[in-house]
Amino acid sequence: MPTYNYKCEHCGTVVERILRVADYKKPESEPCPHCNVHGLRQVIHTVGFTDSYSLGRIQPSDEWKGFIRDLDRKNKGNAGFTTW
Repeated sequence: MPTYNYKCEHCGTVVERILRVADYKKPESEPCPHCNVHGLRQVIHTVGFTDSYSLGRIQPSDEWKGFIRDLDRKNKGNAGFTTW
């Protein structure tokens, strides 16, 4: 389930909730857990993604590693993949 952040307009407390997509507006009708005032508003934040290669769960083949290294060299290190 997605994680949503809400900030209290009164005291500035940030609250993180794990909610179903259909319920993302629900906390805006609840009081702030810190000051007990109704004023929580959703804060839009960036989303982080990762993959099995970055986590080290799957190792690419040597052929694939060579392809990525060549790509990284051609892009002067900006491909951002060479970690092997």
